[in-house]
Amino acid sequence: MRRLKKLVKCVLQERLLASAVLRLKSCNIVLYKGAQYLFEKESCVVGNAKLHFNMPHYGNGFRKNGNLYLGKNAKLILNGPGMVFFYPGCKVDVFSGAQLVLGSGVYVNDSTRIGSKCSIIIGNDTVIGDDVSIHDFDGHKINEIEGIKPIEIGAHVWIGEKVVILKGVKIGDNA
Repeated sequence: MRRLKKLVKCVLQERLLASAVLRLKSCNIVLYKGAQYLFEKESCVVGNAKLHFNMPHYGNGFRKNGNLYLGKNAKLILNGPGMVFFYPGCKVDVFSGAQLVLGSGVYVNDSTRIGSKCSIIIGNDTVIGDDVSIHDFDGHKINEIEGIKPIEIGAHVWIGEKVVILKGVKIGDNA
């Protein structure tokens, strides 16, 4: 009986994943095992790059869950004809009315967190290391004011492991 329940659960998970990929195919998003997503009403994915989310890259079978969230009226913009890769365990939150712009050839390594309440732009051929945090907001209010400023990361940039990029930061090309 337990084997049957396990088999049914496995089949249902595969069907859910397959249906997610089918729905997202028009958006050029491929979700890999362990990826979870939530797109609120009126959020959109535009552009012609292809996003591979929660893609394994060590081949050891170990995989963390990744989360992709688009709030109401949020935009995920995939620029360029190439591909964008998010490896396992990444958490991406594009909150209501915000945008995340990803250039072609962007690689985002394990357990990176990206949160946008305004605008984050990441240029072409940028590589982001493990456990990086990129947020264009403070995450809390000080004197009833929450600080929110856009972030711009240029093309051909390498961001090393465990770097924290806060609101208002601009990183030029080839850094």
